[in-house]
Amino acid sequence: MPAELLPIFEGAAKALYSGKPQTQRDEAIRTATFGAAPLMFAARGLDLGSPPMIGFDAEGVAREFKLAQDEVPALLVAVGSIGEGNWPQKPHRLYLKSSIWSKGIPSTRG
Repeated sequence: MPAELLPIFEGAAKALYSGKPQTQRDEAIRTATFGAAPLMFAARGLDLGSPPMIGFDAEGVAREFKLAQDEVPALLVAVGSIGEGNWPQKPHRLYLKSSIWSKGIPSTRG
């Protein structure tokens, strides 16, 4: 990015996030998912399972990893051998083969 654009982008980010803890937290969660995706894809490429985990004890994780007061554990990613009989994709998810794209929006209509 050219140096002269930095103040413009910095000002926009400050206006969007400054003094808005919920917006800051929401962005941190979104950013964490983008960070976790390459790890999950890499694990799958090595024939490992890598499910994201939610529903964990966030306070316990923060305490165990000595996170700062303004740090939030967004998600955990387990990586390991795929168990025998484990589903490659859980049934509640929409299979790509069963969806069609209409004007860029996924649809399950046949």
